[in-house]
Amino acid sequence: MLDLGGKELDGFTEIQIPKHKTEKSHFRAGDDAAHQQQLWSTTSYEDLVITRAVDNDLTLFEWRKKVQQGQLDEAREDSIAVILKDEQGVSALRWEFEDAWPKEYRTPDLDAASHKIATETLVIAHEGMTRK
Repeated sequence: MLDLGGKELDGFTEIQIPKHKTEKSHFRAGDDAAHQQQLWSTTSYEDLVITRAVDNDLTLFEWRKKVQQGQLDEAREDSIAVILKDEQGVSALRWEFEDAWPKEYRTPDLDAASHKIATETLVIAHEGMTRK
C-alpha cells in the first residue's frame, strides 16, 4: 500500500524499494604518502518505482500532471510511505520517503493478443528514506 499525503492507495502489483549507498572518498595523510585512507562522502538514493493495475482512480496521473504543469511545490510531498501489511491487514513494515515527487509516468501497453493486465507505473524521486 502507498500512503500519499494521507490518501491510501492499494492494488500495486510491484513496488521497487530503492537502494541507497554512501560514496567513499580517498585521501592521503601528509605523513603517509604511500597509503590511501577512506572517508564516507555523499549518500545517494535510487528512485522509488510503483506499478499497479489501471483503474478509474486518477490520483497517480494527477500527481504527475502537477509536475508537467510546472507546479513542483504542489507536487512535492513532504512524506509518502510504502506500507507492507501482514495477513490481518496490520502494518508490518514501513518505508517513508522525504520530499517525493513523480518524475516519470509510464502508460500501459495495450495489446489485445496479450493476457497481461494493463498497468501504470510511476517513478518517484525523493531526497531520503527511512525504514520504520
